[in-house]
Amino acid sequence: MADTTPSTPLGVPEHESCNTPVIHAFKAFLGTFGFAVEAERDVGGLRSGDTAYDHWLREAELAWERTSRDALAVFQTEALQPSDQPLRQTAMLIRHALASESHDDFVSVQAMLDAEPLTFMATGTSPMACRANEMIGTAIGRLDQIAAMSMILNDPELDDPASWSA
Repeated sequence: MADTTPSTPLGVPEHESCNTPVIHAFKAFLGTFGFAVEAERDVGGLRSGDTAYDHWLREAELAWERTSRDALAVFQTEALQPSDQPLRQTAMLIRHALASESHDDFVSVQAMLDAEPLTFMATGTSPMACRANEMIGTAIGRLDQIAAMSMILNDPELDDPASWSA
């Protein structure tokens, strides 16, 4: 039988191409974010007040809660490599965008991606920088999908708390 042998000798630093805890946390975040986008699509076309689909609404709410929690977990994970920092910043920006109270808030948070592009991009050509940029691109693509959905569209009634009780 084969014995387990570590590939990195004791006392030798791991190669810079190893996945870090931030990368693992961001992968989990991307999964929950993707699930939340799909859950939101499920409820996007429902008639309001149709109780037959209450479980879909609850599933979407829980998906957004998990997405927010996972984004926070990414941000709270210690950055070990330079490519970790843009992942952390992207997760926090998306968490902030999803917590927006209005369309205008969402748009202003989303605009930060264009205003500060280097904050949300890993520099260099290392495998980890390239992978981080791919994951950031996926997350930004999902944020763009959310921006196009009815939950974020500029509906003045949705931004007016007085209309919520109607």
